[in-house]
Amino acid sequence: ARVGWSVNSTSLQLGEDPLSFGYGGTGKASEKSQFRDFGVPFGAGDVVGAFLDLSGETVSMAFTVNGQFQGIAFSVPRSTLEAQPLFPHVLVKNCKMQVHFEGEPW
Repeated sequence: ARVGWSVNSTSLQLGEDPLSFGYGGTGKASEKSQFRDFGVPFGAGDVVGAFLDLSGETVSMAFTVNGQFQGIAFSVPRSTLEAQPLFPHVLVKNCKMQVHFEGEPW
């Protein structure tokens, strides 16, 4: 599984295109099919949080696993996004998941 953020024009393969930013169950962060060590691995029963800070000229993406902050995985100049919005993106295979936005199930 991978969780993260992508612009609308990317493929469904989170973290494998430009402007697609993922954090995977193997503990790797990925963008443009470049995978690097980032946080702890996660799996069944874990709760992963994906946080997006749009308050400045740099867009920051951070993650938690079971409430433990894993750090900022990506910092992207706002201009790099070319005014495209980022959307929550989840990539899973053969599993069940539940998604919450602002505390409410969706």
